[in-house]
Amino acid sequence: MSWFGRRDEDLAEEISQHLDEAVEDLVERGVPRDEAMSMARRQFGNVTLIAERSREVWRWRLVEETWADLRYAARQLRRAPSFAAAAIATLAIGIGATAAIFSIADAALLNPLPFPNPDRLVTINEIVPLVGNRPIRLTAPDLLDYAAQNRTFDAIAGWTPRTFELSGVRESERVQAVRATAPFFDVLGVHPSRGRIFTNEEDAGSAAVCVISHGLWQRWFGGDPRVLDRTIDLDRIPYRVIGVMPRGFEFPLRGTDARDATDVWVPMSLTPRERDARGDNWDYNGIGRMKPGVTVAQASADVNAIAQHIVKDVLPADRPASFTFSAIAQPLAPQVSGSVRPLVLALAGAVACVLLIACVNVANLLLARGAHRRREMAVRAALGAGRARILRQLMAETLLFSVVAAVIGALLAWWSTAALARIVPDRFAIFGIARVNWTVLAFIAGVAIAAAVLAGLAPGLTAGSRGFDGMNQRAGSGGAGHRRLRAVLVVAEMALALVLLVGAGLFVRTFQTLLQTNAGFRPEGAVSAFISLPETDYTDAARERQLYRSLIERLHARPGVAQAGIGSTLPLNGLRSERTFWPEHYVPQPNAGFNIAAMSATSPEYLQAVGATLLRGRLFTPQDDGVGSPVAIVTESLARQYWPDADAVGKRLKWGTRESSRPWLTIVGVVADVKQEALDEPGAPQVYVPADQLERAVGPDLASAIVSGHLRSMYVVVRGSAPEEALAAALRESVQELDGRLAVAKLAPLTDAVSTSAAPQRFNMALMSGFAAIAVLLAAVGLYGLLAYSVAQRTREIGIRMAMGAAAGAVVRMILREGLMLAAIGILLGAGAAALLAPALRSLLFGVEPLDPPTFLAVAALLLVVAAVATWVPARRATLVDPTTALRAE
Repeated sequence: MSWFGRRDEDLAEEISQHLDEAVEDLVERGVPRDEAMSMARRQFGNVTLIAERSREVWRWRLVEETWADLRYAARQLRRAPSFAAAAIATLAIGIGATAAIFSIADAALLNPLPFPNPDRLVTINEIVPLVGNRPIRLTAPDLLDYAAQNRTFDAIAGWTPRTFELSGVRESERVQAVRATAPFFDVLGVHPSRGRIFTNEEDAGSAAVCVISHGLWQRWFGGDPRVLDRTIDLDRIPYRVIGVMPRGFEFPLRGTDARDATDVWVPMSLTPRERDARGDNWDYNGIGRMKPGVTVAQASADVNAIAQHIVKDVLPADRPASFTFSAIAQPLAPQVSGSVRPLVLALAGAVACVLLIACVNVANLLLARGAHRRREMAVRAALGAGRARILRQLMAETLLFSVVAAVIGALLAWWSTAALARIVPDRFAIFGIARVNWTVLAFIAGVAIAAAVLAGLAPGLTAGSRGFDGMNQRAGSGGAGHRRLRAVLVVAEMALALVLLVGAGLFVRTFQTLLQTNAGFRPEGAVSAFISLPETDYTDAARERQLYRSLIERLHARPGVAQAGIGSTLPLNGLRSERTFWPEHYVPQPNAGFNIAAMSATSPEYLQAVGATLLRGRLFTPQDDGVGSPVAIVTESLARQYWPDADAVGKRLKWGTRESSRPWLTIVGVVADVKQEALDEPGAPQVYVPADQLERAVGPDLASAIVSGHLRSMYVVVRGSAPEEALAAALRESVQELDGRLAVAKLAPLTDAVSTSAAPQRFNMALMSGFAAIAVLLAAVGLYGLLAYSVAQRTREIGIRMAMGAAAGAVVRMILREGLMLAAIGILLGAGAAALLAPALRSLLFGVEPLDPPTFLAVAALLLVVAAVATWVPARRATLVDPTTALRAE
C-alpha cells in the first residue's frame, strides 16, 4: 500500500474513533443509541469535507490533483488509441526535427570549438592594402615577432597545412598534415591521450618527430598501445611517433580550413629562407590564446602595435612607400560558425514551422475530439468545475502525449544526427559533430511543454464554456465556434506550409542553376589523381619532370587514352599559387593594389585533358619547352580586365611588379574561366605557364625556391574513350610501374569534382525539401480532417439537399469550394510571409532571386493541387450519403 493510502486509512480510523467516542458519551447520558449516532454526526459535521480539509493540511493538493488528472488522461487515451497514435506521431515528428536541428545549432553556432575556454581563442591576421582590404595570413618572420613580443597572450602559435606520402609496411597513402610551432597544442588547450607534444627544442632543431590522430593510430597501427617511439615514413623520411591525440580531436576543423581530416602534426621547423621572407609569402596561420580578462580589442591593439613597429623599424628603408600593413585579432568561434550560420538559421526557421504545423494539427484533433466530449465537459461544469479546472484536465492529456512524443522525438533526433554525420558535405563537416547531449535533452523537454501548451490551449479554452447548455446539444456537435476555430487553424497550416515550400523551391532552383552553370571545363570522360613526389627521392626539378614525362608516355600507350596531362591545379579544388604580375603597358588607377592571378604550371595536353574551352589563340604544344620563347595562356576574366578593347593574344606580362627583372611572357591563348574554388563562385584570374618553362617564367631569383616545390605536387588528368574505371586503373597502374611506393591520391572521375562542389546546395535542397514535404503532408491531413469532420456533422443537411434533388456534382462543388477557399486564404497569407522572409536566404542562393516569381507561382499551384486532393476525398464521400438514412438518423 502506498504512503497516501496508509495516511487515508489512518485518517478514516481517527474520524471513526471520534464519532464512536461521541456516541458512547451521549448513550451514557441516556440518549438512545440510534438518536445518539445521528446527534454525534450532526455535531461532528460533514465527514467527507473534514477528511478533505485534513488531507489538504498534509498533502500538496495541486500535485495530487495533477497526478489524478494524468491518470485520468491515460485512461482516456487508452480508450482512443487511434487519436492518441495520430497526435503522438504528429508531435514526435515536429519535436524530433526541431531537436535534430537544435543539436546542429548547438554544435555549429553555440559551441563550435571543442576546446577549453574557447572564448579566449583568436586568429592573428594581417591586412595589406596593396593585396586587399580583407584579413590574410602571416609571413613567417611576422608570426615569430607576434609570438615573441606580445603582452596580452598566454601564447601565439603558427600552423600551415601540407600533405605527406605515408609509406612503410602498408600500401602508401596521402595523409593531411599540419606543420605547427611548439605552442600549438598549448594554445588549443588539448594534449595527447598518449605520449606528449613536441618541444621548442625539437621545433628549432628540425627533429623528425610527429603527433598522430586517433584515427591514424587505429588504421595504421591497429590501436597498438606500444605505438610511442615507433616510426612512420613521411615522404620517405622516418618520423618518430611521440604522441596520439584523443578520439575526435580535429584541427583545423573540417569544413573551415581543411577538406579532409588531419592525421599528422609535425614541428614547423622554419627554414632560414622562411624566417627571412619579410613582406612576402603570406602562407602561415596565426592562432593565439588570450590571457584571462583580456578583450579581443586589447589583443588586436597589441598585435597591431607590433605590426607598426615592423613597418617603421624592421622593413627595409627602400621599400615602396605604399607598402604598409596592419594586424588584427579576431575571435575564432565566429569564423568557424560564420560559414554555416545562414543555413542553420534557415533550417531552424523551417523546423519551427514544422513544429507549429504539428501543434496546429494536434489542436485540430483535440477540437474534433472535444466536440464529442462536450456532454462530459458540460456535466463537469454543472457539478462545479470551473473553466480553469477543465482546462487543466485537458492540458494534462496534451502534456501526457507530448511527453511520449518527446521520448520518440529524442530517439528520432539521435538517429538523424548520427545519419547526418555520414552524408554531410565537406563544407558543413562541423554538422557531423552534432550529438544529442544533455543540453539537447533539456531543449526537448522545453519544446514538449511548449508544444503541449500550444496544442492544448485553444481546445481547452473552448471547453466547458456552455455548462448545462452542452447537454442539450446532440452528442458530437461542435458548434459554429468550433468550426471557425478549426478553419483558422487550417489556414495557418497552409500559410506555414507555403513558407516552407517557397524556401524549398528556391533551393531546388539554386541547385538546378548550379548544375547548368558553365564551369569552364568538360568533366565527362576524364579522371584525375593527385601525386606528390618525396623530396628524398626526387631532389630537383629534372628528376620530377622525368617522372612526369615517363608517366604521360605510359598513359598514351594505354588503350582508350586520348589525352593525358599534368597541372599544378585542378578545377574545383582550390587555388594553390596566387602571385603578383604586371601586364605590359599597364597604367594602374590611383591607389590601385597589386595585380594578382593564380599561376598554374601545366604540361602541353593538360588543358585538353580537363576539357578547357579555347576562345582565342592556341593551347600549349611540345615546342613550348625550356628552349622555346616563354609563353602563357590566360583566362577570359583576366584578358577582359587588362585588355578590354583589344585581343589579349600577342600581349605580354611578367611575374612581379613593374620594376621586376623577370622575363616577359607572350600570351598565346585565351581560355574560358575555369572555376577553381566552387561552382557558385566566379572564376578567378589565372595564368597558365608550361611546366618546362617554369624556371624562365619566374626568373632566376625565384627559380630555386619555387620550381622544384611547385612541380613536386601535381594533378594528373586522363581523358579518353575508355570507361572511367578503365582510365582510373590505367592511371594507377602507370604510376605504380614507375614508382611502386608512390601514393596515388584522390583518384576519381572529374565529374566527382562537380558533384562534390554542388554537394552543399544538394544538401540544402534535400533538407529544406524534406521539411517542406512534412509540412505539406501535415497541412493536407489537417484540411482533410476538417472537411471530413464537417461532412460528418452536416450529414442531415446534405441528406436534405439530396432529397430535394441536389446533384452529386453540386455537393462535391460545395465541399470543394469550402476547402479550396481555406487553402487560397492560407496561400495568400503564406505568400506574404514568404515574401518577407525569403530575402534572408539570399546568401544561400545562386542564380535565383529570393522573390523569384516562378518559384512562388509553382509552389502556390502545388499547394492548391494538394489541397484539392485533400478536399476531394471527403467531398466524394459526401455524395455517398443516403438521404433516407440521414433523415431517419435525425
